[in-house]
Amino acid sequence: MANEKKIEDWISEGLIVAACPILAYLYAFSYEAGFASFFKIPLEFIEITTNNIILFFAGLIVVCLLIYLPLEIMGMWIPRKNPIFSRLVKYIPIFMFFISMLYLYGVRDWKTYAGWLPIFSFFIFRDFVAPLITQRDKKSYFEKLSAWEIRDKEDFNKNPPLILFSIFNWFKNKNSFFILLFLLYLISYSYQMGAANAGRQTEFLVSHSSPQTIILRIYGDNLIGAPFDEKTKSVKSSFFVFKITSDYQKELSLEKVGPLTLRN
Repeated sequence: MANEKKIEDWISEGLIVAACPILAYLYAFSYEAGFASFFKIPLEFIEITTNNIILFFAGLIVVCLLIYLPLEIMGMWIPRKNPIFSRLVKYIPIFMFFISMLYLYGVRDWKTYAGWLPIFSFFIFRDFVAPLITQRDKKSYFEKLSAWEIRDKEDFNKNPPLILFSIFNWFKNKNSFFILLFLLYLISYSYQMGAANAGRQTEFLVSHSSPQTIILRIYGDNLIGAPFDEKTKSVKSSFFVFKITSDYQKELSLEKVGPLTLRN
């Protein structure tokens, strides 16, 4: 049994290591797809380099550490079997979700993610306030939470929701299910981050030829450029593709001309 367990652990660790470069590629492509979508650049021009994969691989490690370290810090102060700890663990991804939305859209565009607040407020009320109201026969807050958690599990086992039951039956280890959801969410977030960064980038390579052209992105040997209006700080939805060759003679300078808007 011990040998079988070691083999299972080895396989799990091997799968995680093998999946990381693939995930890094997916996140890098999603980011570039979001950036390209802002300027309506066709996805066919996107080219992911080794540098992109390394950067997003490092970013994936940082994100995992940002989730793991708070759990370890909380575990030092709150026993892991404490119901408060299990509840706080659930809300770390939610907290990071709002931090990430705040980074993408800022305070001014709070309406973009404000729709999630009532949903999360309901779950916070259910997890932390409802036990105080319903478990009045218990003295301490810890006892109230424990009793609420026991009743919650009993209700779920008696009348499991069909959809949730089938999902949890497929993913017998709940942690695997939530990790999968988190990794899928990162793909969506990478796309949004690419689009958001395209909308607020200020420095671009500019060619002062006629017409004045701005280089929106470089994919391999291709420079993706678009006609640029310096007065309105806008670019046309049409674009040019310049090939970097030995006889490429256009003079480019890095200038602060953004953030840019798109015009037809």
